[in-house]
Amino acid sequence: MDKIEILTRLSSSKQILSPFAFLPEVKKQWHTAALDIGVLKKSLEYISMVQNPDMIYSINLYKSTLCGECTHQSIRELLEFYKIRAGRIVFEILEDDAWSGCPSQLESTSPFRIFPIQRQQAIIHNKKPLIPDKVHDRRICPCKEMPHLILNESMQRFKDIYGMLFSVDDFPSGTNCMHNVYKMQWISYVKIDGIWLRNMLENFRIEFQESEWEEIFLREFHKILLEVRRIHPYVIFIVERVEDEDLFNLFSKIEEIQYFQGYFFSKTKDINDIEWEIAEHNIKWV
Repeated sequence: MDKIEILTRLSSSKQILSPFAFLPEVKKQWHTAALDIGVLKKSLEYISMVQNPDMIYSINLYKSTLCGECTHQSIRELLEFYKIRAGRIVFEILEDDAWSGCPSQLESTSPFRIFPIQRQQAIIHNKKPLIPDKVHDRRICPCKEMPHLILNESMQRFKDIYGMLFSVDDFPSGTNCMHNVYKMQWISYVKIDGIWLRNMLENFRIEFQESEWEEIFLREFHKILLEVRRIHPYVIFIVERVEDEDLFNLFSKIEEIQYFQGYFFSKTKDINDIEWEIAEHNIKWV
């Protein structure tokens, strides 16, 4: 394992809640920016204390958080305070309800279709902040729709100054569709939405004969990846939610896919347990 995605869970007195349970209310109250900054602060605090300099961590951010004037400054202050080595942090750009301009389906003749999907990532348990109050108490402003020009400018600044890498999450669902990915610059990774893929697989099994659906599916999916790579020649593709060996074997047939993520390899764990396993047993998963 050389990459870890930091996920968000909300801890209550009785249970640990997944994002599906609390994100709708967070969005309704326009608190996504505050949530993002809290996740980033706690993540960088943890990463700065872990003695594993080669591990790469993915942290989720909404586009509106990355571009907002107040939140942009808060991100910069956090990065400067914790001084994480360049290249160790990947900002995963989430499918963002505040972002518009996405057509309802792929702009191609492909039989693939887009389905609306609600899926997000989230936060490590908060402890006493180890960061100056001016950053911790900064007023987080909720940002509405932002043009791609501002997003690309923001991404370039973080890349040039701090060596940040960027990943598009949940492609090609919602506002992270092909249309918008075309407009994004400085992308290093594209993560293929696992739920979207499962929907596509079911559609192909229904619409085509058993002897031909897999070949047609792989061919059409391969076209989509090549189209993304035409715009972003050096992008790395990651397939999410690979939950069994059959899915792994299927997507392994596509040369452009370099990484896989899902329960087939490891279920979600407390990040402290993951680091303990690496330190104590010298485990390396790919």
